Amino acid sequence: MCTPMAGESPFSKGPVREYSSTRNPRTSPIATLVRDYPIRSRNVVAHIRKATQGVVALENTHPFMRELWGRYWIFAHNGNLPDFAPALDGSFLPVGNTDSERAFCWLLQTLRQRFGKVPPTEAQCFETVREVALDLGSKGEFNFLLAGSDFLMAHASTQLSYVVRQPRSRRRTCGMRMSPLISAS
Repeated sequence: MCTPMAGESPFSKGPVREYSSTRNPRTSPIATLVRDYPIRSRNVVAHIRKATQGVVALENTHPFMRELWGRYWIFAHNGNLPDFAPALDGSFLPVGNTDSERAFCWLLQTLRQRFGKVPPTEAQCFETVREVALDLGSKGEFNFLLAGSDFLMAHASTQLSYVVRQPRSRRRTCGMRMSPLISAS
């Protein structure tokens, strides 16, 4: 049995704040902090890890964060990419030993190799992420959230759902099935 892990990266004005724990979210002091802390953010990415690959350790908690083109990118993955060992060029390297972090590093490396030091347009970025998502999805289960301060992309290679939560003044909850690579901005 794997110990679940949780992490979140809320985007507010200013730097990204990340909270991670190797403890079960039901008993984690981090989960209590996040529950009780008044987070106001456009994007919040949270993840509970099943740990199909990699040891249960802080360096393997999701979401993962890296910098590219002067902005933070946040990534959380659900799935399993057996035997996924891409050739990484050193620009983005995993700290832990999960297929998820390797996939994130591969995705960012692909973006950097394709566009160099100049950030792509939104359409170019979306299309490149879509291509990588479909390629990785063919290698196993590859469901993910990829977020920045002003965008959120989601891809499902299996039948997942998502929930949208809004402040109490505008509260409504909706669930829907995700089609391959959708984006909200």
